[in-house]
Amino acid sequence: MENKTVYKPIVKKFLGYDVRVVTVDKRNEYIICRDMFDVLGLVKDDGTWTNPKNKMFDFLDLINKTSDHQKLVVRVKDKHAKKGQIRQVDCLNIETIPTVLTQFKPINSNRRTKEQNKQVLDKWARFMEFVDMLLKYHECHKYIIDDKEKQKLAIEEITNNGGNAIITNQMVNRIMGKLITGEDNFSINKDELKIYQPQTTIDLLEVRNFVIDKFATFYAFTESHKKSYNATLKLAKKKYFNA
Repeated sequence: MENKTVYKPIVKKFLGYDVRVVTVDKRNEYIICRDMFDVLGLVKDDGTWTNPKNKMFDFLDLINKTSDHQKLVVRVKDKHAKKGQIRQVDCLNIETIPTVLTQFKPINSNRRTKEQNKQVLDKWARFMEFVDMLLKYHECHKYIIDDKEKQKLAIEEITNNGGNAIITNQMVNRIMGKLITGEDNFSINKDELKIYQPQTTIDLLEVRNFVIDKFATFYAFTESHKKSYNATLKLAKKKYFNA
């Protein structure tokens, strides 16, 4: 440990309470984990906090952020030593705190008054409201909820109006191929969209849902696969390419 850099923490506020933070390489800031969990009320009276630490480690591993945890050597104040003591402590990159904080609801601490515990919980609740707003704004539900029935219902609507499911799927694949590659008679089915997804910011499955939904609408009026194909392609190009 004597060969490692010794960091001197500075004090910052976390949920309204003092915590120690160290700066590494003049860029990255790390909160001392024990301080963070102490504010959350998750450090026991004997000073241990094994369970929340293990939960945090498991979560960081799950989301591929284990590197955001570091064991750093810091000089901590001690009433028995003028210069403080040098210790190796668990630290977390402060940029990762918001993500980790979603996993831990603050609980009451015996070292705080009832009102102080309420203040910590209220600050955490306001933060979670902010997270909720961001998730809704960015439509994050689309990353975890798959609308499996939507295309099935559109196909059923077309077949109920006398259309052919096989021909419909072929034409929808051709429309997707045209939108993605610009080439005629180039089909891209639903599974093949995964190949193209990393190359575009457009949610291709959402585009396909739009295409098949409009195809079903046009077919209800025209009762023609070809006319529905042309109208749907024109509308999709206008929507996604302003063409």
